[in-house]
Amino acid sequence: VAEVWLVVGGQLWKTTLAAGDPFSEEAPFSAAHVVTIPGVPVAEVPVQIVFGLAGVDILLVYPRMLVFRVSEESPWQVVRPVRAPEAGFSWITRAGDGFWLASEGGILRARSLAGRWWRAAPPVGGIATNRIFPLPHARRLLAATERGLYDGQPPLQELGLASDAGRAQPRAPVDPDILAVQRAALRSQGLAPDYMRRLREGVARRGWWPEVSLRLQSGIARKSGADFDQSYVSGGTRYLRDRERAEAMDIDASLIFSWDLGDVSFNPGSVDLSREARQVISLRDDVLDQVNQLYFERQSILLALEAQADPSDVEASRLRLRAAELAAGLDGWTGGWFRRQLHERPVGEGTVN
Repeated sequence: VAEVWLVVGGQLWKTTLAAGDPFSEEAPFSAAHVVTIPGVPVAEVPVQIVFGLAGVDILLVYPRMLVFRVSEESPWQVVRPVRAPEAGFSWITRAGDGFWLASEGGILRARSLAGRWWRAAPPVGGIATNRIFPLPHARRLLAATERGLYDGQPPLQELGLASDAGRAQPRAPVDPDILAVQRAALRSQGLAPDYMRRLREGVARRGWWPEVSLRLQSGIARKSGADFDQSYVSGGTRYLRDRERAEAMDIDASLIFSWDLGDVSFNPGSVDLSREARQVISLRDDVLDQVNQLYFERQSILLALEAQADPSDVEASRLRLRAAELAAGLDGWTGGWFRRQLHERPVGEGTVN
């Protein structure tokens, strides 16, 4: 029995292939199912699936991360290597005593998947690379880049890579904590948790509030008449006429309170609230996914910037611009909160304002 992993329709699927003739009438494949990896957004799709690479059971290369497990029983591990500003990962291979990772920002190298990653020196250090292949029986790599094919020796000194030993670890950036950034973004977008809580409390109290009706009624009555009389006085006849006019106006007002006590046990508005809650949760996931990507990419850029030997180098300037761009994105999602936090904090070498 063999495992089969594949990407179909923007999702990661897994199935098993039974032993036997794959072209027989009996279907050799078992039912496939979608694989969900903790810590990996559902929208992320791997660009490469590798089996049995240096003691790793399976390794998935995503544009922004590496995901692997040592065995079927072990948990998944997620690694986000420091990368060039615009880099997206595309291919990984094993050569010599380290891993080589192709990206849109050049070639990266590390001794272990969870270790520190270093970028190769020019010409392959800053060129978008699609594939890397170790040449057999030689300590050389063949790299397919946007400018053509490059091959060279993997030694660290020749590719401009620094050894892990003796290098000071970069200090962590002094940006606000990710949880604080997430809360600020949700508040700014009107998606804070207390929004749905207030709606639920309002629906729960709805059954105890009456419907109030005010009724006004007015009426006007008019009456008119005339009487004719005749009298004879002192030898003369007198004609008498009596007229009568009457008018009355009535105004009635009533205030009516009515309760539907059935709403206390189940309010029909809770159905609409449930639909609203699902939409809010979906929007919150989208907002948090965007904020997380901007935040952690900025942390990677700041660490890469601190590792630059020459702050005036062109690459360092590019890193600073990218970090400022990511900060502007976070500032927009948080309604200006992120930029104010940077101004209130002491400025250090790990911060780009």
